[in-house]
Amino acid sequence: MSDDFEGERDDYRDEPKDWPDPRDKRRKVARIAEALANMPDERIDQIVYRLRSTVNFGMSFSSALADAIDSAAEAYSRDPFFDSLEWKRARYETLVRFGGRCCCCGVDRYSGAILQVDHIKPRSKYPQLALDLSNLQVLCQKCNEGKGNRDETDWRTERERKRFSGK
Repeated sequence: MSDDFEGERDDYRDEPKDWPDPRDKRRKVARIAEALANMPDERIDQIVYRLRSTVNFGMSFSSALADAIDSAAEAYSRDPFFDSLEWKRARYETLVRFGGRCCCCGVDRYSGAILQVDHIKPRSKYPQLALDLSNLQVLCQKCNEGKGNRDETDWRTERERKRFSGK
């Protein structure tokens, strides 16, 4: 029994091949720990989603993990707006209004999709509309990343537009 444990332990201690210098590994692990400590659950879910898809394409697990956490941490730390109480309230209200369903493709939260609240008119171009509920729609991560801030398509139904326009 002791021998089995030792063998497992030796396997566990093998250095990942994509980190040639142990100091790089320590720095990367420190960055990962710092990012995870301050990351909301939604971002962690995004990391898990990315890991599943990336590892399936042959990337090593440690590289996929580092890339996924780096990109999620970068996106999260890039803008403090998304951590504001006002945004969290607007986001929650929008998710409730649309029933946790992507306005573009129709996928819902029960299928495991990552849902995001999208600014129809991008914040970068229309900062005054950042918290305007009539400018928000629910999109899944795939649709939202495809839309980006270069498109102003309103994917809500006509009924939803009228109902939530605030007019």
